[in-house]
Amino acid sequence: MKLLIVESPGKIKKIKSFLDPNWQVAASIGHIRDLPKKEMGIQVEDAKVKLQYINSPDKIQTIKSLQSTAGHADEIFLAMDMDREGEAIAWHVGLVLGKPNWPKIKRIAFTEITKNAILKAIDNPRRVDADLVNAQQARRAVDRLVGFKVSPLVWAAKDAGTSAGRVQSVAVRLVVERENEIRNFKVQNYWKIKANTSPDNLPENNAEGNHASLDFWSELIALEGKSLVSSIEDGKEDKQTIIHSKEYAEELLAKFQAGSWTVIAESKEVQSKNPYAPYVTSTLQQAASVRLKWNSKKTMQVAQKLYENSAITYMRTDSPVISQDALVMVRDYIKQKYPKEYLPSKAYTYKAKSNNAQEAHECIRPTDVNKTPDSITGLNKDEMDLYSLIWKQFVACQMAAARFNVATIDIQNGPGLFRAVGRQMLFDGWTRLTGSISQTTKDKEGGDQDDENGDEPLLPEVQKGDNLILNEIKSSEHKTKPPSRYTEATLIRTLEKYGIGRPSTYSSIMENIKRRGYVKEEKRKFYAEPVGEKLVDLLIRSFQDSWMDYKFTANMESDLDKVAEGELDWNNLVIGFNDQLDAKVRNTQFKPRQFQSIEARSNTETEGGVSANSSSEICDKCGKPMVQRKSQHGAFLGCSGYPNCKNIKSMSTKPAKAQSNTKTTSINESPDLPSKDIQESLRPVKVKKSTTKTPRTTRKKTSE
Repeated sequence: MKLLIVESPGKIKKIKSFLDPNWQVAASIGHIRDLPKKEMGIQVEDAKVKLQYINSPDKIQTIKSLQSTAGHADEIFLAMDMDREGEAIAWHVGLVLGKPNWPKIKRIAFTEITKNAILKAIDNPRRVDADLVNAQQARRAVDRLVGFKVSPLVWAAKDAGTSAGRVQSVAVRLVVERENEIRNFKVQNYWKIKANTSPDNLPENNAEGNHASLDFWSELIALEGKSLVSSIEDGKEDKQTIIHSKEYAEELLAKFQAGSWTVIAESKEVQSKNPYAPYVTSTLQQAASVRLKWNSKKTMQVAQKLYENSAITYMRTDSPVISQDALVMVRDYIKQKYPKEYLPSKAYTYKAKSNNAQEAHECIRPTDVNKTPDSITGLNKDEMDLYSLIWKQFVACQMAAARFNVATIDIQNGPGLFRAVGRQMLFDGWTRLTGSISQTTKDKEGGDQDDENGDEPLLPEVQKGDNLILNEIKSSEHKTKPPSRYTEATLIRTLEKYGIGRPSTYSSIMENIKRRGYVKEEKRKFYAEPVGEKLVDLLIRSFQDSWMDYKFTANMESDLDKVAEGELDWNNLVIGFNDQLDAKVRNTQFKPRQFQSIEARSNTETEGGVSANSSSEICDKCGKPMVQRKSQHGAFLGCSGYPNCKNIKSMSTKPAKAQSNTKTTSINESPDLPSKDIQESLRPVKVKKSTTKTPRTTRKKTSE
């Protein structure tokens, strides 16, 4: 019997359908081990970082089942996801299966759940990638250090929240700074001037003054050689100007009406608009936010279902690279379904914008492009909507460019320079499929800066030096607008722009900052909450030039990538960060209450004569920890944020009793992984008993 172990049980049915009856398929259901909840779990000895892992209590039965099944298997294939998190899960699963099973273990990975992809992976097994595992452990350690060493500062401050996170706090900073920009913004009035003109040398049939087919609008873009703007930028007073009042606008109107209109430049050119790259995680989340009005959590949940059902490739990626087989498949489809001019002579190639992208990964695409949105079956409405987005983006990315005839006319009138631009679509290209030249429907929601419509008014034939006839001139009042509030789409786009976070973290970041009350979301826009502003103010005072700095955070992501590539020792990265963090904490201007340990703080609290003890529950109203309390009516769970939050929950005595009898295993080990073979990378570890009660853990950890 052969055993294949995956992360998600949702993949089991589909994978089993591709394999013969000699195979068993099981799932780890995500992580099965993690650092302890109430202890740091990190030690540094002899310039080596040691992480203390414990078996997750809610995975005890899963571990026992995997161990039992593995004992009867002749070969064991660890088929977790191909990202760092998946590699670490594979490593942990291999460890808990035990030394007798190590010679049987092989590591495989695939980016799509199809028969060919799985069989190919089985035929090409490898060892656990030590560098990827170390990168995940380094990220986990750095996040844990921030959470445990900085969170006491947050607790000691009034109304500053419940935690600090290496990435989530930086995301909150973006929202808070945007809030301050909006709050401090001062509205300014400005005026625009537009003129409607016609060529002076009219054809004879238009001599009566019928200019309807030849007139066109132009807009004032410069005065006295200075660019006309809505608000003058600092230091550019000699290059920019503004029409600041109605009186000034009327004065200019009178001057232009009395002046002459002369064409000083005209140009015509054919412009091409290439298709956009296929989706990666961040752009898929942005597109779903705009077009489907979904949050990132829902987008990733639906994408996960599509992946498990073999409809799309792996949905956590920052690389737009397309495999050669997929290129052949999509170009063949375009050749069959569209006229020949819609297939470019050479395939488009795409490269990630971020220097830190994992180029070994592939874009998000349909596994079979012939399964069109109209023909694919077995999907519910949400899955169909997201699949349609992914399918269209992928096919369009290999279609011919759209072409436009663009004409520009510059007109001089005294001190004013007017400009008219006309654009006509000559060939729709890839927009024949998408229906728009914009990647999304609203630029301010994270789309690219393109007009929604492909056509603008056609301009008449004129030559340099031609005189024009003024038909109408008018001014219009406008007001400057503050920066737009972040939506999930634009916040994710900004995080990606700065290189902060990774594809697997964006959704969790959005959920964490909302759940913990740092920001609120109204009509899909983010507003900074007072607690979020207090948190950022507190952290900026001490860590502005450290982990709260955008560049620092992006550089940390780059360093983690270097660890994954084997270019940087993860021990040095973690130790260096820890030393710097300790120095910052010691010198902080805001001193907590003697830096209480998390365990000391959470084990026992007393409020109003009601005794309280820690629990693993999180308040579903404000996100703070729930604590066990006793009153004259018995035990119950109450929010630690009382009296601001008065949420309570009943306690079941049976689970409590079961928990008290549960003994968890604490596994101390050096995380260094030998790279010779799988047996060495799964070497035995020292085991000791621990009486620590460990709460439930989740599949992926993104921040403390």
